[in-house]
Amino acid sequence: MIPPGIFPFNGDMVEITTPGLVVHGMGGVLKKMGGTGSDGVGILVSTHAQLINMHIDATVPNPTLGSNFNDLVQVNFTPATPSSRVLIQNLKAKGSSSNVLVHRGGLLEVDGLFAWNTYANGLQLVASNMFGRRIRIYTTVTQNGIFATSSGGSLDTGDVISNVHLEDVYIENSADTGIELGYGCHDCTATNFITVNCVNPGALGRDNQRCTFRNGRIYAPAYSDQISSYNAVAMVPYFRGASYETGSSFEDIEVIGPCKVAAFLSRSICGAGHWAKSQCICSRYCPGN
Repeated sequence: MIPPGIFPFNGDMVEITTPGLVVHGMGGVLKKMGGTGSDGVGILVSTHAQLINMHIDATVPNPTLGSNFNDLVQVNFTPATPSSRVLIQNLKAKGSSSNVLVHRGGLLEVDGLFAWNTYANGLQLVASNMFGRRIRIYTTVTQNGIFATSSGGSLDTGDVISNVHLEDVYIENSADTGIELGYGCHDCTATNFITVNCVNPGALGRDNQRCTFRNGRIYAPAYSDQISSYNAVAMVPYFRGASYETGSSFEDIEVIGPCKVAAFLSRSICGAGHWAKSQCICSRYCPGN
């Protein structure tokens, strides 16, 4: 248990290696300090465990911003253990590199993530078999709200992640995309989500297969603030080329506010913009411009 109070730490704080351990936050705040020697992961989970009601604050700038050295929570099994389960429930994370990075794991459940003022990604997923709900991410300085990919460095590795399912998600003020189901994502979903004022697409599919964005609402930035290449939603090839067939879809997506391009799908063949064998089913508002 972490009792009430503020508990400062520098560098790596703790690695959870005891199988089945349950860590409860009872009102205490783990406060990451800045300055020389402050690089390090807050909590590293390397076995099946539970983190309940944790609060980590890293608002003081760290020497190596943008590096995963400074993730507040990492889940990283070596090697991956499919039978293991990690539960993260009601985590509050403020500041640092990526607030939560899932690199390798068995079965991960995130039930309640409240993250804000992240330097890079609010939640980065480089692992299969993850279910996340009640996710709230406010303000990322350089990267995405949620970034799911089989390659954290966006390299053409040939790896695949699958069965990542996100539900009840709210992203606001992302410096890149709101939610990206990116390179190597197979059979993943994002359902019941809202993105607000994201620099790049609120929902982006890139080099994925059989992925679905469903029942989403995209609030575009003010028209005068939109970059020249702004798209509210997009499905694009990256490594795979324009002939790549995704089988992925947008279903019931509502775009709020005027925008330069509501939906961009590479090789669009109709007004709604279908990409190869993908589907764009935007039942409420999709001008397809």
